Amino acid sequence: MAADLPLPEAPFISAPALYDWTGFYAGVNGGFAIGTFDYSDVVEDDAVAGILPQYSPFDFDGDGWLAGGEIGYNMQSGAWVFGGELDAQWTDIEGDRLFTNSIFADIPSGAFDTLAESELEFFGTARARVGRAFDRFHLYGTGGLAYGEIDSTLSFPPAGGGAAVFTDDDSEFHFGFAAGAGGEFAITDHLVLGAEYLFLDLLTQEHSYLIAGDTYTMDVGYFSHIARGSVKYKF
Repeated sequence: MAADLPLPEAPFISAPALYDWTGFYAGVNGGFAIGTFDYSDVVEDDAVAGILPQYSPFDFDGDGWLAGGEIGYNMQSGAWVFGGELDAQWTDIEGDRLFTNSIFADIPSGAFDTLAESELEFFGTARARVGRAFDRFHLYGTGGLAYGEIDSTLSFPPAGGGAAVFTDDDSEFHFGFAAGAGGEFAITDHLVLGAEYLFLDLLTQEHSYLIAGDTYTMDVGYFSHIARGSVKYKF
């Protein structure tokens, strides 16, 4: 009779559900950029002699910190995650280059130097993201449009030292693109930590300076490599 008794059923244990990346999120970020300000089509329009020959293009490093915020949305299909993100960054990215003696014909050589300075005031991006989810870990690639404001200054400090008397600055809005890759980890259902690399290229825009009656124009651009971390809240 004991042999005919039913065996006890094994208890059913359900597998834990995988993390779902679908939803809106918002967060803050910060990082560092290493880049270059690029000057080309350097032209001098003398008030008396007219337009003088162009001068050689040049560049200089422009590095600094950045911090900002971001919002976005993800939609998960299987292991694939598709989304879009908007961000805005405030920066202290700046650089300069001093030329001993003037690089312009109408500035007396040996009396004045030439100083070019640029600063990226802010930038932002609007990017698509495509990635692969591994439960709470997410790897993705990203790319899209970029924008920013560059403030540049041209001045002629005395060759012997001292403050520049002949100087002018110009701020211009630039457009370009950004592309990169990153990873995220959901430490809770709502709190997500991330790390990201971006290549940012703000394309050249003409900057103009009026100094002592003469006009100087230069096409100024900026490109950089950006590393940043983020903390996001997923709704």
